[in-house]
Amino acid sequence: MSILFNLGIISFLVPLIQRGVKNVWGDATEAIRDERSQMSSMLRGFGWGVIWSPTAIAPVILIELLPEADRKLWMVYGFAIFLFMALVNFLEEGRRLQGVARGPDLSPVPLLAVLNVAAVCLGLLGLAELIAHQVSQGLVFGLMCASPVVLFVWLFAQQIRGGARAAGRIGEVFAILPESTSVAVTLASSGYCGTLAARLVPTEATADFLNLAAIPDPVLLLMLPALIVGTSFIAITPIMSSVFLGSFFGSLPILPADPTLIALAISCGWALSVILAPFATLVLLTAQISGRPAKMITIIWNGRYGLITFALLLPIFAILNAL
Repeated sequence: MSILFNLGIISFLVPLIQRGVKNVWGDATEAIRDERSQMSSMLRGFGWGVIWSPTAIAPVILIELLPEADRKLWMVYGFAIFLFMALVNFLEEGRRLQGVARGPDLSPVPLLAVLNVAAVCLGLLGLAELIAHQVSQGLVFGLMCASPVVLFVWLFAQQIRGGARAAGRIGEVFAILPESTSVAVTLASSGYCGTLAARLVPTEATADFLNLAAIPDPVLLLMLPALIVGTSFIAITPIMSSVFLGSFFGSLPILPADPTLIALAISCGWALSVILAPFATLVLLTAQISGRPAKMITIIWNGRYGLITFALLLPIFAILNAL
């Protein structure tokens, strides 16, 4: 779903998770466990989805900065890593939840609600494809144009079905929009700052000084996510770091590693920042919606998983580099 909704999926799922947990557990201590498990899995899924999704922000930016990268091969590699990291999440969460009592039986699946959500998704995708085809642009452009249209159609449908109650909830949504200003400004300015920073750095002299060509490819590829995650802890957003690295490598006459793997490694750093760094835009948005501190969502809830997956990237990069 993040392919269609991108950051909007967080605004959709976080309240759904919290409401569902409260309905099942009430104020019992198990509610925190359930919320942690579901919210962590949501962040991990979104984070690793960035490395392969055709409409994620990371690939759209990096493919412009590293035009030599093979986008299709990048998506294949990324999707394989995504599935593997999802399996690691399943095993890690299963280990942590061993011996914990099951919750009460859930009510039947609300098929009508599921169909309504599916209709919104298909409507958004269909309209985006139509616009993209008519103006000969990509799906990302189509989604940007289609999203406001679908939003207002959905709001109108809610108004018809829900009357005054729906109107009140819609009013509440628009009332809290200004609270997202800081997140929106951070997201909008990060890419510009990263591009500007890359222009200020003498790329060829820096590459020669660091002797990047002498570093083994898997180690160099692992250094990129490590740098992005590390700088994310000092409030440099992953967008800014990724754009900087993409601009840096894109301006080199000879790349020290395969351009597709460089782009993949940078997007892996973006994914890990979403999982581990309390200053990532997605984490700030999640913290704002959920009311949970950003440090709790990332370091406390996802620290162990992040370290495990980061360690697994070295053999993954070694295998991909050998292909």
